[in-house]
Formats: sequence, structure tokens, C-alpha cells
Amino acid sequence: RDYDQAIAINPKDFNAFNSRGKAFVAKRDSNRAIEDFTQAIEFKLGRIPLPQPNAPRVIDLDILYFGDLQIDAGLLELPHPRLTSRRFVLEPLTEIRPELVLPGDNVTIQEHLAHLESTEAPLAMVQAAW
Repeated sequence: RDYDQAIAINPKDFNAFNSRGKAFVAKRDSNRAIEDFTQAIEFKLGRIPLPQPNAPRVIDLDILYFGDLQIDAGLLELPHPRLTSRRFVLEPLTEIRPELVLPGDNVTIQEHLAHLESTEAPLAMVQAAW
């Protein structure tokens, strides 16, 4: 599903990023390389660095988790530190990986969503197919 708060990119539109991303992920490069890679995609898609945190932006790429990897390296934290407190992340992730237990956690993504205390409205589907 595509959501009004989640961005889905059609891989047909970004073949270069898609193929490079697969090779990059397979190598499990350094933390800095992961940050550089995601920032390069954001820049290519029109993101301009802003000094204010959480300012509106054209695109924002976050790596939510990477297998069983746990990293705390400044700009890069895996799993993402706010993953389990955001409905716009938990709802789609629950649809595709409901039984996922993040590294360092004891409950599933589905359980996190079921017990989420949030003022965010449930997500609404905006497009069923490409």
C-alpha cells in the first residue's frame, strides 16, 4: 500500500539508485558510507540541507533497520531510535513484517503498533497500484 505520509519510489524510475543500492547493501559498507549513500540519493532528488531540525524537506531517507545490525554512530543509529514510536513507520512495516523483532528488542513490530500511544491518525491509502 502507498500511504499519504509514506513515500514509495517506483524502482523503474530510479534504476541507477536501485541497482547501486542492491550492490551497496550486499557489501555492508562502513557507517560513513551508508550515510553518504543515503545523502547522495536525497541530494539527487532535490533535498537542500537546512539548519533547522525536522524542517519540511523534499525527501528524507531513513534506514529503519539492517538485519541484526546495531549501530550508534552519531548520525546513524540502527535500528532507527524512533521507529517504534511512529505510526507512519509501524503501520506499513507491520503489513510486511508483523513478526519482526528488532535487534535489542523483545516484542514484535505488530505488538509495538498495538500498544502505540500516538496522536497520529491512522494512515489512509492514497493509491492501490502504480
